[in-house]
Amino acid sequence: MQIDYKNAKALPLDVRFPNNFEAWVNDETPIGIIYNRWKKRAHCSHCGHTWDYTETIRKDDAVYCPHCGTLEIAIPHTAHPVSSYRNFFWMWLDGESIYCVAAHSKWYNAEKNIDEIKDNMYLTIDLIGCIKPDKQYAYRYIYDWKTDKRRWEKTTRMHVENHDYYSIDANINAVIEESFLKHMDIWFDHYYPNAAYWLNYLIDEMAFCARNPNVEYIKKAGLGELVECKLRKIPTFLRPNWKAKTVPQLLRLSAQDVDKLRQWEYLTVDGILRYKILKKKQNKVKKEHMKLCKQWIPDAKEFYQDYGMYGISGFAQIVRERPLKVLHYAEKQYQHNHDRNRIKFLYSDYYHQFKELEYPEDDYYLYPKNLEEAHDRISREYLDKQSEIKQRKREKQQREYEDNYLPALEKYAYEDSEYLIRPLRDFKDFENEGRNNKNCVVSYYARASKGKTAVFVMRRINEPNTSFVTIELRSDHNDHRVSQCFGTGNRMPAQEVRKWVNEWLENIVEPRSKKRSRKGAA
Repeated sequence: MQIDYKNAKALPLDVRFPNNFEAWVNDETPIGIIYNRWKKRAHCSHCGHTWDYTETIRKDDAVYCPHCGTLEIAIPHTAHPVSSYRNFFWMWLDGESIYCVAAHSKWYNAEKNIDEIKDNMYLTIDLIGCIKPDKQYAYRYIYDWKTDKRRWEKTTRMHVENHDYYSIDANINAVIEESFLKHMDIWFDHYYPNAAYWLNYLIDEMAFCARNPNVEYIKKAGLGELVECKLRKIPTFLRPNWKAKTVPQLLRLSAQDVDKLRQWEYLTVDGILRYKILKKKQNKVKKEHMKLCKQWIPDAKEFYQDYGMYGISGFAQIVRERPLKVLHYAEKQYQHNHDRNRIKFLYSDYYHQFKELEYPEDDYYLYPKNLEEAHDRISREYLDKQSEIKQRKREKQQREYEDNYLPALEKYAYEDSEYLIRPLRDFKDFENEGRNNKNCVVSYYARASKGKTAVFVMRRINEPNTSFVTIELRSDHNDHRVSQCFGTGNRMPAQEVRKWVNEWLENIVEPRSKKRSRKGAA
């Protein structure tokens, strides 16, 4: 099939195509076999062969072409239009320049007469990238909204479009091995499930290595993970100096430190981070310190991840403040309780409560002999203190409620021969009403104490202490309205109850508010 190169005449760079390029595009592009079920005629768009068939062909069947042996999906000739596409990626080397190209093919057929089918294949080049030791750039084929035309634009963004599937030239690894990046240990696996993502990673890695030649030594030192984390934006918290010319300078360590970590077999991203944390608080770090730290904190990134003080990772936050003392203390506790996770949780919880209670920061309190007993004791003290704080807060809320808002609400209290209505007067009142009437009215206490809402209870006159209906009264600019009126379990009350509440609102609540409004207006 002949290929029409859509934008090949105005390319900003000379593009080299792989050997047997058109055959590659033709083979990889999904192209259907068109059939006419009435005439029993079929056409293969790969080789252009048309033949008669006798067997039954249905839509979406997999059919072999008898001429070229291609297996394709069967498409009825009445399907209009028929089209498909595929993305392609290839590279070539020109001196010290690595060029990469992303393009897409499109096949379509709109003819209904099997014997007159004209297969059409178009190829559009989307991206041309260039990677040199001194610069990296790309040309993208974009649509210009101002001129309503497509044009080439020079850019530093070299990523391919994130389509689901790319057909990739098998020689791209050979191109890298012959280029100036041959010592950078760059390799592309053609079996990656998301080819577009890993193609972009390949492009990023080549550009990064071209800008930073010292990456060669980093990878040879077994620290290729640093490069991967950098390109994939995964934090390592090491802050490497990529412009440095030696491995120690890049890691911001001395040559002796790097040799020491290599001898200890801790020259990894995790080991370097752990070593830096220990050395910040401890001048001399030994191999047993590193081993102990790894036993208690398997992932060194926990030192920088904020999980709060109540989780196992809160233990890492404490270790960062007092590394060796906390680790030795935890190891000593481990001799009595062989559960590292429980010890970490208990000590994290204990330390948090210890800080809240403002105990002296000496070894007696920081490292209790029996962690279980110390944790239980300090937890009781902590809960007592929290209860005391809550009680003081509630008393303050109650004083504010009684001084500023409750007296005005008491004026709306009313009763007749059948029902009474009154405001809830304190937290205990709110709590009992919520428990007895099976609702969440206790959560309204804080807002009611600040005058943001008002809560009343309606009771039968012969059962004044039995919950019946809970009512929320809202006011906006002296206009009052009942926003909630529910019985037990937030059920709708009877019609006569609702009518009684409305009459209370109109006759008891509203006249006073209207009187105040008229007085204010005068």
